[in-house]
Amino acid sequence: MNITNFPFRRLGELLRNMSLSGTFGNLCAWALLVLLSLIPVAVLVVLRLRKKSLLVDYCLIPIAIAEAVTIYLSVNPMLIGDWSMLGAPIDADLGVSVITCAFYSLVLCYLVLRFSLKLLRGSREETLRLMERLCILAAIVLVAVAFSGVYVFVKEQSGIGDTTPFDDAFRIGKAVFGIISDIALAATFLLTALVVRRYRREGATQALERRLRAFTVFCVVEIVAYLLLVAAYNVMQLVLIKRLTSVKVSMILPLSELIVIAFIPAALHMIREAREVKEENSLYI
Repeated sequence: MNITNFPFRRLGELLRNMSLSGTFGNLCAWALLVLLSLIPVAVLVVLRLRKKSLLVDYCLIPIAIAEAVTIYLSVNPMLIGDWSMLGAPIDADLGVSVITCAFYSLVLCYLVLRFSLKLLRGSREETLRLMERLCILAAIVLVAVAFSGVYVFVKEQSGIGDTTPFDDAFRIGKAVFGIISDIALAATFLLTALVVRRYRREGATQALERRLRAFTVFCVVEIVAYLLLVAAYNVMQLVLIKRLTSVKVSMILPLSELIVIAFIPAALHMIREAREVKEENSLYI
């Protein structure tokens, strides 16, 4: 819950303490709430002034309203239970997590729509730059997810010891596998961003083709190694099943890495054709 409601839960506590400190603190809290809620509108104004706005950017206005509601409910989380159909009191962290995830969903929908329109309307250079930034963003998110997994695992350490040592070892192993998977996928996206940047700056070259082939080998090794680890994990549970209080069998399908590998041969073919056309044009000139 501490992850899903970040940073609105802490912001709500700050504004509530400011509001309870007195009249001046209450005014400052309301002013801060309004200023924070106007951030999406400010982004829209900047895009309009720089003449880079799209029709979908007007979604920032309802997003600003949703942000104001989210912040207000983070200050008064008990109102979420009062506004719900059940009307029953709910846990503050749970209520803020629900409303925060709803707000993040709206923001994510806007970003996906804007990114899609930029891809459709943008030039080759803009498209490649957007792909590079998206890969870097995906890597950052995956690293954040990995660190959050470490946080959740450390927080749940108090439960270890209630079962057998084998159960504890498999629980630790499963958490480690999840973290390794997120880090490996983040590395895949970072390498993809580097390849896209190299192609954007240098074009279709033999060096880029070699890098793509090396990247393919990296992805294949990564997938095979992780699948073997998962298979070994499941087999070890079967071997030690009499000493375990619970068994959790996992079936992993690394779709993201497989999609990347599937596109690499097509990219190699396009780069090879572009280089051959460039060489033919040079000979013709």
